[in-house]
Amino acid sequence: MSRFTNLVIRASAGTGKTYRLSNRFLGLLAAGEAIDGILATTFTRKAAGEILGRVLLRLAEATAEPEKLARLSADLQDPGLDRGRCLDMLAQLVRNVHRLRVSTLDSFFIDVARVYGLELGLPPGWEIVDEIEDAALRREAIRTMLRGETTDDVVRLMHLLTKGEAARSVHEQIASLVGDLYDVYQEAEALAWEALPYWQPLRDDQLQAAVEDLAAAECPSDRRFQKARDAVVDAVAREDWQSLLEQRLVGAVVQGNAAYCNKPIPPAMWEACKQLADHAKARLLARIADQTKATRRLLERFDAAYRALKLARRAMRFDDVTRAVGGAVVGERLEEVAHRLDAHVSHLLLDEFQDTSPPQWRVLRPLAARCADGGEHRSFFCVGDVKQAIYGWRGGVAEIFDALAEELPGLSSEPLDMSYRSSPVVIDLVNRVFGDLASNPALRNYPDAARQWAARFHPHATAHRDQPGYCRMVAAPRAAEGENQAAVTWEFAAHRVRELHEAAPGFSLGVLVRRNTAVAWLIRRLRQLGIEASEEGGNPLTDSPAVQWLLSLLTLADHPGHSAARFHVAHSPLGPVVGLTHYDDDVLAARVSREIRAALMQGGYGPTLYAWAGHLAPRCDPRELGRLMQLVEMGYAYQARATTRVDDFLRVVEATRVEAPRRAAVRVMTVHQAKGLEFDIVVLPELDFRILGQTPQVAVGRSSPVQPIDRVLRYVSK
Repeated sequence: MSRFTNLVIRASAGTGKTYRLSNRFLGLLAAGEAIDGILATTFTRKAAGEILGRVLLRLAEATAEPEKLARLSADLQDPGLDRGRCLDMLAQLVRNVHRLRVSTLDSFFIDVARVYGLELGLPPGWEIVDEIEDAALRREAIRTMLRGETTDDVVRLMHLLTKGEAARSVHEQIASLVGDLYDVYQEAEALAWEALPYWQPLRDDQLQAAVEDLAAAECPSDRRFQKARDAVVDAVAREDWQSLLEQRLVGAVVQGNAAYCNKPIPPAMWEACKQLADHAKARLLARIADQTKATRRLLERFDAAYRALKLARRAMRFDDVTRAVGGAVVGERLEEVAHRLDAHVSHLLLDEFQDTSPPQWRVLRPLAARCADGGEHRSFFCVGDVKQAIYGWRGGVAEIFDALAEELPGLSSEPLDMSYRSSPVVIDLVNRVFGDLASNPALRNYPDAARQWAARFHPHATAHRDQPGYCRMVAAPRAAEGENQAAVTWEFAAHRVRELHEAAPGFSLGVLVRRNTAVAWLIRRLRQLGIEASEEGGNPLTDSPAVQWLLSLLTLADHPGHSAARFHVAHSPLGPVVGLTHYDDDVLAARVSREIRAALMQGGYGPTLYAWAGHLAPRCDPRELGRLMQLVEMGYAYQARATTRVDDFLRVVEATRVEAPRRAAVRVMTVHQAKGLEFDIVVLPELDFRILGQTPQVAVGRSSPVQPIDRVLRYVSK
């Protein structure tokens, strides 16, 4: 039996989960386990780098500082650990860095897929495409799909999906649908989209009879009764079944009440309303069922075009690799997988497990079961926190973390609630807000969720008991009539951030919001207020006026009639350079357009952009010049996959986030992007925004968190 416990750690933010994971890794090394027998995985390359960096740093420090050596010895529960052994372990790691398996889950799955490409039917020479290339493939697949459909087919499908209320183009609607539901389509079998049964509606003669019975029924001498009956009859005549069910008289009948407006409902009227209500339910359920099926048919047609394009381009997404590998390859061929990868995975260390998706777990489960089987020289270690689940948008199911005990019997569990990051003031506020969440009036509409949270919440503590701190909860001004409350709140927050920054100029300041629109708004406003602000992960280069000049010039290559771009260029330093001094001269604009295309075809994006940037450089401050040079670098990198359409390059520039040459002291980001980061000052401007996010397009069901989706239903809010 292995001396390393199969352990699940529930670690709150800042409690040292990476430290504990590095303890397990170092403990395995100190016990003589093979380096290539340890697989440590997480969800981002940054997090994987932090784990490996922590392992190497702690070993290096232990070889140089006796205090760090003593602490490492205590953490590993290895009293015999000395400087010589630490040096040996460090040298072993450095010599075998090529065999280290500290990576993302996607990276591990790719390694498996590359050695099973033939069996999995993957195209030779396949490569992972980035988000920008994938978006282009999806647009092309939608165009291909639409070209292959008759107009009647498209109109009928979109009418079903939008109830005839489409406000966007067909292409935009399909793109939105694909973006939200394609992963659901891939996971759910066809029958899952037919899970909603059809109810039998009334025949036409039965419907007419029910209406006549309602009209002829005895009616109390109360105008409210008569008005309610007329409203029901009118809703039937208009076939407005939703409105019919919203009538208070019908609602009373549906709820089994025998009275309406404190008066008994006559039996004949009650029975007629009941029949009409059941008919309305049947018609509405049929509409939802039809919409659900139509959704799948549309996704199926997109999938056929999309797969064909990816096969032709030898393109794969990370999710494609995960689904291709599936449970069968690893589950049925563990020894063969080990042989092909030239390494037996005996110790599995999983970080951020709450973000694992069912397809990912189906690949990992056989490996996890083998590592957790209690055999000698095998172990399983997992850390996570359902409160920090941030990858639901890409299929992560936090409930899988809670299902681990059933999936892998015999696991030990340990909570980590001691913060090594926050001051007592912050922790006290957390406990006050979340410790009694079930009684918080803000959650009165979500009682089940609040109770579940309360049952699982452990009071937090901090190791920094003497660390000073400060918390203040401030209400933003209420918007006046005609004002937008979000904009008023953001404006208030921007001025507060400026005050804090000016009062503590040497402190790092993070502004954490709920939505990307708030990020863009706040960065723009803070810059207007004279505060240099940046977004975590970088901003698109379009945040630079100098870059915008070049992008307007490039726009003319494909669109010489673009009046806004012509005006922008003509009134910029580039106007005299390219010969566009009069924006309303169509002949001149057409000539400039041809010259731009010729320059790009002959010289390429990088050299052409560099030449233009040289004319702008004298007018740029250091930041603007830095952004110009980053655009030039992007042009050089893009050249290998350049197309004949300049618009394609513009889309890349607009979609790619690039870190500024130097990070600003004030950083604005979503709460998700802030995961793992630390700031001296944190401002949270959107705490009062609605808890639930965007209304989903479908509701899905599973028999258990680890099982595939077996029920899909178009979501309706009423």
